[in-house]
Amino acid sequence: SVVVRYPSKPETLFLLVKGADTSVLPYVEPESRSQLEADLQTFAERGLRTLCLAYRTLTPQEHSTWQAKYRKALALVSDNRSLEVHKLSVELETH
Repeated sequence: SVVVRYPSKPETLFLLVKGADTSVLPYVEPESRSQLEADLQTFAERGLRTLCLAYRTLTPQEHSTWQAKYRKALALVSDNRSLEVHKLSVELETH
């Protein structure tokens, strides 16, 4: 996952997530899921491999709060560092 700000929309932050359909589909809005699943099934029947890309917008406050916690986790000097960083990545992707 990555947080980006596009030059064409500098006031908006986007969280981009890529991965296998099984890891991205649970976060797709329900009204879009059935069409996406049908498209993925069609691709699979044709023998095509797929990689899903999803996004959502982040509010400046949401990003600021998360970023402060993330920086704190990166500064940890303990065995828990990688676990804490991972937890925060999952938190951003799933909320």
